[in-house]
Amino acid sequence: MIAMEAPEDGGGPLTLEQAASALGVHYMTAYRYVRIGRLPAEYRNGRWYVHPCDLAKAARTKRSRPVNGASQAAAPGPGSDASTPTVDLMLDRLLAGDAAGAWLIVENALLAGSPSDVHLEVLSPCLRHIGDSWARGEISIADEHRATALALGLIGRLGPLFARRGRHRAGTVLLAGAEGDTHTIPLMMVGDQLRGAGFSVNQLGADVPLDALVATAAGIDGLLAVGLSASTAPAAANAARAVTALHRRLPGVPVFLGGPAVHSEEAARELGADGWAPDAATAVSLLSSLESL
Repeated sequence: MIAMEAPEDGGGPLTLEQAASALGVHYMTAYRYVRIGRLPAEYRNGRWYVHPCDLAKAARTKRSRPVNGASQAAAPGPGSDASTPTVDLMLDRLLAGDAAGAWLIVENALLAGSPSDVHLEVLSPCLRHIGDSWARGEISIADEHRATALALGLIGRLGPLFARRGRHRAGTVLLAGAEGDTHTIPLMMVGDQLRGAGFSVNQLGADVPLDALVATAAGIDGLLAVGLSASTAPAAANAARAVTALHRRLPGVPVFLGGPAVHSEEAARELGADGWAPDAATAVSLLSSLESL
């Protein structure tokens, strides 16, 4: 970061809130610019400050913002976590609670890509950023909840677009959040990605009691695999108990683990799982590999 002095015209440094307003973006977008080095800033006395000269440079490199909040840019390529105009616009709308504006961005992204691209390259980066911002105390729990509720609605509207016509793959995949895991969105995204790949999915949602999970799994004809998510250490411990119970009741049916509390293949194996699915794309690959066995 640079040390700023007052510009020659006498104007002093701007707060990050003022800089965001001048750039026409949300505060969190301006903060993202600072984090990636796009907008030089100095942190002092608990606040970020931006020199007007640096603000002008950022404004010149900032892409034009389309009318009505819809982005004209395509979603970034597969595997990219870089900030893009589409991600920045969606982050703005999620934090503002603007459902209509957010859906316009989704519609525009669909013109350039697939529903899977919207999940992986637009909504996922936004949700990671919002979760990290809340954890660092940069946004309130109300901000986080509002954005998450809006994202949940967008994912629900996208869901039918993943439906695959024609012949489906053999077997059914059961997805659930381990007992104590209250996060629904990751499971919804994985379920949609699997449906898009031709799998039949039985989705139980978050925080599923062990007895209900095992009973449901035992009642599914042609069960191909079970996927469990754990976002906290207690949920991971419950997931380990679920893996043991599922293996005992349904020998030969693989159980995969994912979620923030299961941070590696080794961690998943230590919890008794047959594999690790850190994201939706990996889940599709793992389950596709089962068909070749």
